[in-house]
Amino acid sequence: MKTYTRNWFQSSQVNNEHRNLKTHQVWSWIISNDSKVLIVDDKTKFNFPGGTVDNTETNLQTLERELYEEIGMEKEMFNLTEKYQFGYYVIEQFDENKLVDEYLQVRFLLRLDKSSLDYDFKPTETGALAILSCKFVGFEELTNYFSWLQDSGEYKFIKNHFFN
Repeated sequence: MKTYTRNWFQSSQVNNEHRNLKTHQVWSWIISNDSKVLIVDDKTKFNFPGGTVDNTETNLQTLERELYEEIGMEKEMFNLTEKYQFGYYVIEQFDENKLVDEYLQVRFLLRLDKSSLDYDFKPTETGALAILSCKFVGFEELTNYFSWLQDSGEYKFIKNHFFN
């Protein structure tokens, strides 16, 4: 049976001791200037916009591609939007108590300069992995969509820096 551990590191870059680990996923918190957070519906659950790193991509290139596919954010808007990495998880995957994989999940923050009502984000990707929809929700609503979120390092960081 596969099990996972997840350890949070608040950092604007990957720490030296983790640089040998491959980044599997890049996700972003997108916060509008009226303090709403964008989430996406991927048919089975809600998530933050983002996805899997292709072999030749940097984390920022992955984020740019995924935001276009999942919410329709054009390159020009992506380039003009304040964004930065604020942390990452080291994920350890175990099978029968034996470590079989270790990788990173990186988190970015994007600050939008307009109200959530001023944006009309729509997924552009089609096919089996396509996002159904995206929507802005209040910070206090996020734990209704993500049962794991409230105890996470990323939630605590965002709450302390943007919602206190």
